[in-house]
Amino acid sequence: MRRRLLSFAPAATLVAVALAATAQSAQAEAFVPCRWLGKPSQCVSVPMESRDADGQAKAFVAPPADIARVYLVRSRTTDPRRTTPVDVGSTHAGDLAPMTYLVLDLPPGEHEFTGRADGTFGRSLHLEGGQVYFAELRLTQWLNTMYGAIDPMPTEAGQRAVAGARLARASDGSGHP
Repeated sequence: MRRRLLSFAPAATLVAVALAATAQSAQAEAFVPCRWLGKPSQCVSVPMESRDADGQAKAFVAPPADIARVYLVRSRTTDPRRTTPVDVGSTHAGDLAPMTYLVLDLPPGEHEFTGRADGTFGRSLHLEGGQVYFAELRLTQWLNTMYGAIDPMPTEAGQRAVAGARLARASDGSGHP
């Protein structure tokens, strides 16, 4: 009897190690890889879309004529331990971590985009239906205060920034194409 228990112990250990590795892999998937002080690190966690949804969003397909599509990307790793909440008007659109982006389908017209760092910052963008827009959310630190800005980007620069980032989940789960 004792011999059987001993032979079972290595198998149980292997199963435990495999389960721990799977859990660690799933946990690492929730974090965005980045660099902190020149070394690979893990940034903050935000809800992420699947890799399939990320690939589909990176096709940059134009929306229907009654919709404007906005890619809002946080492509820099400034303050990698901070999420940046993003609102469009009075609606929470989602949270961005470094190297992540949101895809928002909005009706044409004027929209106020705001983010929060150590204070609120934002920009109003006029959107036309059937068009794709790119904007960058940037954080800058000055004297221990984190400032933010949202700036429009040219299409090519926006596509490059999005290609190097991962798709974060919009707050309602339906903001991406």
